[in-house]
Amino acid sequence: MAIGSRLLEQLSEPLEVAGHQLSLGASIGVAVHPRDGDHADDLVRRADVAMYAAKEAGRGRVEAFRHELARDLGESVGIEHELRLGIQRGEFDVHYQPEVDLKSGEIVGVEALVRWTSPSRGPVPPSRFIPIAEATGLILPLGEHVLRAACRQTADWRRRGLLPPGFVTWVNVSARQLAGTGMTALVDAALEEAGLAPGQLGLEVTETAIVAKGAASEQARAELQRLHEWGVRLAVDDFGTGFSSLGQLRHFPVDVIKVDRMFVQGVGTDAKDTAITANVISLAHALGLIAIAEGIESEEQLASMRRLGCDQAQGYVFARPAPAAEIEALLAGGQPLTEAA
Repeated sequence: MAIGSRLLEQLSEPLEVAGHQLSLGASIGVAVHPRDGDHADDLVRRADVAMYAAKEAGRGRVEAFRHELARDLGESVGIEHELRLGIQRGEFDVHYQPEVDLKSGEIVGVEALVRWTSPSRGPVPPSRFIPIAEATGLILPLGEHVLRAACRQTADWRRRGLLPPGFVTWVNVSARQLAGTGMTALVDAALEEAGLAPGQLGLEVTETAIVAKGAASEQARAELQRLHEWGVRLAVDDFGTGFSSLGQLRHFPVDVIKVDRMFVQGVGTDAKDTAITANVISLAHALGLIAIAEGIESEEQLASMRRLGCDQAQGYVFARPAPAAEIEALLAGGQPLTEAA
């Protein structure tokens, strides 16, 4: 482990290549003879398992082989295989969670969320399969499926007169999806295929995707800038969890800031969470943006967010993520999900 740490330290030193400073990263797996194997092939395989564990734990780490790592990696490999088959077979559904205006109580948008029921595993939580999809690149076809399905569904609701003016369907977009040059073309194709106006689609990106440095992040910002110029709405998701660069935010084409549920859960009971939430809402308003609170689960939290002047909210207190037919019933009913303030 000490040798691995020294290697990481040396590898982190910038290199000069063709006049440019380049930084490298590394993830290191360690297997030790004879504890982890008697033969070179066994040791290499087990060091490889430990290296993948180091990557999954956040990269830039040293991990020693443990037998439970092999079990966990085996499960991840199994899920990856089933993910690939599931995408081919169309096993993924899109559910929608309403976003509610806190003054009127009306549904003003929905967030599209992917759900997977594996034939062998049953329902698999997104927290389990999304990181694997991200790591393997399967997030690209999966994200395309969600985007196209959400656009088609929103266009159908619109044609049937179920949506109020200004209604937006929000789709989560990962940094990996934005890192290439195809996001703009994909969104254009999805909107045209569905017959949906750009202003009825919103993309949610994490703040790390817009404040990080590097060529990939510059490409992501350029893609989002072009989409925003077309009229696509943009939201910064999980705001406050990544020590935001306010300088970046000031120049970025954002319409909405979403207050992370981590802070919302403590509003009214934890002074620090309340202060952070209040300041995020104030910042959004100072920048002319809409503030949306995520994860509202109780009437007390709802009342607190109203007192703090939050514009919109979503959470179990209104409705859980549900198939399109259930959301359609709420839209058709035309009743507020909560009493107006």
